[in-house]
Amino acid sequence: MSTLSTILSIVGVIVVLALAVVFAVFTCKSKKPDVFKWVLIIIFVGVCLTWIIPSGSFASDGTYTAYDTLTRIGLTNVRDLLFYAMYYPMPTILLLLSIGGFYGLLSATGTYKELVKKLGAFVKKHAIVSSIVIMVVLIVLTSVLSKSPFCMFIFIPFLISVLLNANFDKLTTIAITFGSVLVGQLAATFGPESVNSFNYYMGNTYADPDLTIGMTYRLIIGGIAAVLFILYNVYRVCKVVKNEKNNDVKEDLYELKPIEHDEEEHKHAAWPMVIVMCLTLLFVILAYVDWSKIFGLEVFNDLHKLVTEYSPFLINDKEFPIFYYILGSSKTSAAFGSMDILSTVTYLIVMSVFVALFNRLSVSDYLSSVGDGIKRFIKPIGIYVLTYAIFLIIYTSPFTTSLTGWMYNWSNTYVPYISILDSLVTSIFHSADIGYTSFTLTNIYGSIAVNHLPIIEAIYVTTNGLVQLFAPVSGVLLIGLTYLNVDYKKWLKYIWLYALVVLVVIALVATLAVYVIK
Repeated sequence: MSTLSTILSIVGVIVVLALAVVFAVFTCKSKKPDVFKWVLIIIFVGVCLTWIIPSGSFASDGTYTAYDTLTRIGLTNVRDLLFYAMYYPMPTILLLLSIGGFYGLLSATGTYKELVKKLGAFVKKHAIVSSIVIMVVLIVLTSVLSKSPFCMFIFIPFLISVLLNANFDKLTTIAITFGSVLVGQLAATFGPESVNSFNYYMGNTYADPDLTIGMTYRLIIGGIAAVLFILYNVYRVCKVVKNEKNNDVKEDLYELKPIEHDEEEHKHAAWPMVIVMCLTLLFVILAYVDWSKIFGLEVFNDLHKLVTEYSPFLINDKEFPIFYYILGSSKTSAAFGSMDILSTVTYLIVMSVFVALFNRLSVSDYLSSVGDGIKRFIKPIGIYVLTYAIFLIIYTSPFTTSLTGWMYNWSNTYVPYISILDSLVTSIFHSADIGYTSFTLTNIYGSIAVNHLPIIEAIYVTTNGLVQLFAPVSGVLLIGLTYLNVDYKKWLKYIWLYALVVLVVIALVATLAVYVIK
């Protein structure tokens, strides 16, 4: 780029950011929840920057070269962005719809109501211990399960109902549930897609993704972040919940109004729903822990092969693998440990039928309660689609490559703070697919950063998780805020100090790794 083009680009970026600040100020003055407005501001910034900043590429020595032409996002491109923002994440959208329908059904049963009431009373009596247990479980499972964070959503509506019934305020409830899932993504070990996709796109350096790369640094950063997060929220529980300072209006998405039968009202036992929840937890753990890769266990793969190949009889002298046909082809059914996110959709549909039969719900009640639950999830799904559109802006016009190139050309040697800054900026637009960040950095790995791959991997994975914890670009966070009708400004006010401390922790670990340990 010429000097004049560079100056014009800088001026253009400043103008766009200034307009974004103006829009943010007006949004802050709004007294109503404004999650959609914040996402639209980010989309506005992204679209405008495609008219200002060109894309480019890195040479094998890490040198960046900008292209001469711009790939601008126009009106028809915006239409396409919305279409593909619904098309590509369709498995996740189907999962959210199935979770909505599942809890719509559960809320229509007396057994679910009884379980929520009893657990709510218990959590209220033991608020601190209960909060710690919930946060630890969610953080650990999210960190380990292969399809997290979205596979963890199957438990979130239940936990929210319990916490609200225990008189927790909505901010604390979001922090303990959705916040814990995001901290688990930050503290990624073997599970979240962020680790798999980032290591996969490291190019020739690591042809076969090794999830242990950067594990030590991730464990240090993630462990500290998890402990601080738990302490941060325990303080909140002591300050608000234990002192009964909750002035929130109860807005649980699924009100506990079970369908009454014609006979006289009778008491409901909670134990059937306990079994349902335990089976669901067992399914998620079995389905999404990579038993083969992490523990070297092939028992589930062998069992799946045995079941799908079993043929009890012959038809026309040919084997008839009955379970293979019932479960579906090998492309759609998989062994425990290697299931995709749609496996949870299948599980929820099957489990909902059993729940309806056990509670003697009519077909009409079953369909109406499931349909009502799905309708209540439309708004969270809408906000998730918009957050995915943010990533598709970059996928269409990858101007973040230029931002990365400019940053890394500031120094001829590897500086970890450049990686932190680059991850903070790119994560705003790459939150839906951190693997894309790794893809753009392939040649940097083989040049100036070749001796620091573990820490650079840890920086990008943990910083991406951190950005999703506080920025209005995270599908998980914004689904949570929309779910409970909470203003983004309130969440930012609640979480900014914790996010700043974790950022300092990442910087300190990076400093030790590059300049002390070497």
